[in-house]
Amino acid sequence: MEPRAYPLRDRKAEHFIAAIEAQVSEVQDWRGAQDIAAVFRTLNNRISEGEIRDVKAGLPKSICEMWPD
Repeated sequence: MEPRAYPLRDRKAEHFIAAIEAQVSEVQDWRGAQDIAAVFRTLNNRISEGEIRDVKAGLPKSICEMWPD
């Protein structure tokens, strides 16, 4: 999978999940939003709080709500 040349402007969580699922749906044991939250938890453990705040500031509320505290 390669990054897109331009960012997507879709702001709905269900579309965010569907876009990821389109790329990884064949992965065994794919759990959708649970796996996305696991990635967010990993970022919480690897990136400073300030950087996390900056990332979340650029995300729509519906996606930020998926991000565990």
